Amino acid sequence: MKKLLFIFIILLVPITCFASDDIEVSVSTKKGLYVRSSASTKSSIVGGLVYEKEVSVLPNTYEGYGCRDGFYKITSGVYKNNYICSTYTKVISRVDEDTLEEFNEKIISVNTPLNLREKPNKNSNKLTTLSKGKNYVATERVYDNNSGCKNNVWYKIQVNEYSGYVCSYYVKDGASTDKYVYSCNDRVSESKANELGVNTDETFVEVDTTEQLLTFYIDGICHLKASTVTGKEDKDRDAIETIPGNFRITEMVRNKYFKSSNVYSNYWMRFNLGMGLHDADNWRSKFGYKASHGCVNLPLSATKIIYDNVSVGTKVIVHK
Repeated sequence: MKKLLFIFIILLVPITCFASDDIEVSVSTKKGLYVRSSASTKSSIVGGLVYEKEVSVLPNTYEGYGCRDGFYKITSGVYKNNYICSTYTKVISRVDEDTLEEFNEKIISVNTPLNLREKPNKNSNKLTTLSKGKNYVATERVYDNNSGCKNNVWYKIQVNEYSGYVCSYYVKDGASTDKYVYSCNDRVSESKANELGVNTDETFVEVDTTEQLLTFYIDGICHLKASTVTGKEDKDRDAIETIPGNFRITEMVRNKYFKSSNVYSNYWMRFNLGMGLHDADNWRSKFGYKASHGCVNLPLSATKIIYDNVSVGTKVIVHK
């Protein structure tokens, strides 16, 4: 009787629409599959799914005890926010191998040395190898359960001159340099606004080359602070100082490759001749010192927020 009641409850799980960030999987083991309260087979059992039962889950898996390939987190139905072992499931919502599904781009960090592939398949040509802890912008996503990726999800990223794919099983959301970005919400004072030459309700960027700190204001309210890497002082050999002054953004470029240095930035905002604000996670792992060739190097997450909220003409105030 208990077994029949249990199966009846499972069949009552509602069919729901799936969010664009989710994937749909089905149970592949004929014995069914336990649903756990957390990502571990040692956690409590909250229910179960019968063979071929379909459920919506987050595409990335969570490492946990007792599941070789990691746990999926369920996103809908009566078991929402609980976990199942991905080893005993198969992905059933996907697009054709050569078709890219649109989604909101996001920042990812590499968990381990990782191959960048020409196509979303482990047998595709290797373009380069990414270092652990490096951060990138995932611009597209593709599902394929026959591609050799453990969780069947690939991200498309740009690495210097290469554009290719990484298996999302080996990355995590967010950047390893987020520790250099700080939140804030205070309004710029009238005295400081007068000192900087801005209005108290203006969107602008302030760069302090002594403190190695950028402060970004939206409509006069501090939105974030970020450690920077600016140009060396002129007393240093071959130095190019980040020149103080009141400037405006004159150019905004998405995906800029600096061929002479063989480095790549996702977001570039020119404000003074060859100087600009741009991300440097592609080649820097820390911020808060002077080492650039005059540009203001920034953590990737901070640069993305600034780029998404400024326009040509936005003021950039650089001072010591």
